[in-house]
Amino acid sequence: MSNSTAGELYCVPMSTAREWLWKYQRDGQVGRSKGTGLWHVSSPAQDAALIAEAVRNPFLSARDLKAATGFPGQKDAIISILKTVGLRARHAAVKEVLTDEYLAFVESNVDRKWDSHIH
Repeated sequence: MSNSTAGELYCVPMSTAREWLWKYQRDGQVGRSKGTGLWHVSSPAQDAALIAEAVRNPFLSARDLKAATGFPGQKDAIISILKTVGLRARHAAVKEVLTDEYLAFVESNVDRKWDSHIH
């Protein structure tokens, strides 16, 4: 079957039918391939280094993983790669800094009976 005949049969442009045939000849695959369609920005070695660092330090954020490994991609690429192997990028918990005024208030009110103040 020619590209033009396949395109007419499935109501798609001839260029689409040609691409389908090319993918079938190259991969032996029919249908849409898995993924977003975007180019992969990193090599398998860079992906492995990223995954190894995420396993070693599970609470690093995607930004920290990028800095630690020199990964060439953006945050979304890092998160996607980690998801494929069942890992997650974490966000470190951030606590408020306790001020001297707050600590003084707490120390002065440790023994206070709060039942009469809270309704």
